Amino acid sequence: MQKLIPISLIALLCSFTTMASTGITSASVSGHWTLAGSPYLVYNNVRVDSFSSLTIDPGVQVLFQGAFGLTVDGIMHAAGSLAQPIVFMVGDTTGFTTSPTTAGGWHGIKIEEYGGSTPDSSILAYCRFSHMKFDTLDYLSGLASLRVKRKLTINNCDFSNTRSLVPTYAYQACPLLTTYVEDTLRITNCNFHNNLVSTLWQCSGPFSGVCFTANNSVQHNICYNYPMIFSLISAFIENNEIHDNTQLDGYYCTGGLLVTTDAVATIKNNKIYNNSNGHAGAIYGYFSDMKIEGNLICNNQTGIRGCGATDGGAGIFITGGGTGYRIPFYTITNNVIANNYSYSWGGGICMQYVNGAVIANNQIVNNTASLDGGAMLIRFDSQVVIKNNLIEGNTSSSQSVDINCCENILFENNWLQHGYLGDVVCGDSSIIGDTATNITGASPRMINPTLTADVTESALTHNFGVLPASPCINQGDTAMARLTAVDFAGNARLMDGVVDIGAFEVPTGILHLPARSVSVLTTYPNPATNTLYVSVPKAVGTIELVDVAGRRVAIYQVAASPSIIDAAALPRGIFVAKWRTDSGQYAEQMVELQ
Repeated sequence: MQKLIPISLIALLCSFTTMASTGITSASVSGHWTLAGSPYLVYNNVRVDSFSSLTIDPGVQVLFQGAFGLTVDGIMHAAGSLAQPIVFMVGDTTGFTTSPTTAGGWHGIKIEEYGGSTPDSSILAYCRFSHMKFDTLDYLSGLASLRVKRKLTINNCDFSNTRSLVPTYAYQACPLLTTYVEDTLRITNCNFHNNLVSTLWQCSGPFSGVCFTANNSVQHNICYNYPMIFSLISAFIENNEIHDNTQLDGYYCTGGLLVTTDAVATIKNNKIYNNSNGHAGAIYGYFSDMKIEGNLICNNQTGIRGCGATDGGAGIFITGGGTGYRIPFYTITNNVIANNYSYSWGGGICMQYVNGAVIANNQIVNNTASLDGGAMLIRFDSQVVIKNNLIEGNTSSSQSVDINCCENILFENNWLQHGYLGDVVCGDSSIIGDTATNITGASPRMINPTLTADVTESALTHNFGVLPASPCINQGDTAMARLTAVDFAGNARLMDGVVDIGAFEVPTGILHLPARSVSVLTTYPNPATNTLYVSVPKAVGTIELVDVAGRRVAIYQVAASPSIIDAAALPRGIFVAKWRTDSGQYAEQMVELQ
């Protein structure tokens, strides 16, 4: 009996047999790559010249037929769509996992400084990049799977199955994504997953460069020898989800998952969880002005690395003092730091050689260190304000908070499980302030915290907020706490001198109810060019614009809300708009002028 083929299958087979393809064999490419000409089969290294442009339509597939790459000196406009992404990959993946060899991969895209005469409209949006490969035999030939050296937006792109490694002895990273920009690079709404690389992305450039990353997913990647996310320029890292990644230290003990060095960084409202780091924390600051605010940092752990004093801080590790051209300052506020595990010191936070820092209004719960400081270890000539933190359930070989060889440690208004003497040990350290303001009790009355300090007990599904009857209500103090207008959950903070202890402000509190109605400062349009509107809860106080280096650009007296600012008269770049009142109310918002 004759076997019948379904009509739908016949149509599918016909679509493949009639699909056009375009071979690319010239060294220079330009023009318009359309869906009708897809897939484009690239047989050699290709370049978009300085005064040329290449537009790639949605749904186009670009298949490299070997270890070749694309260099862009001119304009490349690759904007797919959710339904029809643009695909960049190798035509034959055979041998991709074999090392050391270039088989099974392609050499990525290098977007150089723009050399054209018309405005640069380059963009990468809704693109899928996979099977980019630099292995130990050819790591010096390109150094990055995607290299960017100009202002660019990378939006809604997917990066997977990239292999980018270097020999363990090589003092040179080989990232999936590297940038060197004098302007602003935006990485937004992207997915980085299932990559095996020396580092995932590295942002560098002159002091004017800014790396803005928001709403990205970074998951199930393995990084070896270097940090996973590494910024050497001003960075705004906000609203990302970073989880289930493995960072393995190599030859240089350069561990840490998310690292900034010699930079100004805001790390805000991220979820960072279930990561396995080398010798240092999920967030690692080195000689950087850092603001770490409103993050969920949980279930991360450090391994056995033996890097000495730089080990520790499974949640946050901060090191570096005031040598060089500036003294960095660190602010750690409104974070939930829970169920992290450090093989050495500082289960939640480890801080050393820090000349100025504030650790305020955090929930530091059920973290573990196999050595000292289950909640935190502060040591080696550090000067830190520690106040308004809820510290409970942390375990270690010594007390929960270990302060060692430090000076001018202000320790006030914290909730401690066993009281100040029961939870804090001070070795050769000077404690200032009124330690009698620290409180204890049978329970801080959290809503639904984790039950144990086990790193495997997920904190993601738990609520660390406090009940209205909590002893933490209205027991915090705002002086020197550097708080913003909202708490971890987005509830308005009290800004008249009194706050709740911990990362959460109970909205139904009885005292100071009018101050709880303070809303977040808003700016529009953002980015702005000629006119910037700044809306605040009431027409009092001042609005200050500060650049990413912390320098004041302008200050305005609030006479109305919204306030109208002549943005055309201001320099271009990334700024922070800060609203302050004489009564202590405060709010801020990032602003871009372009």
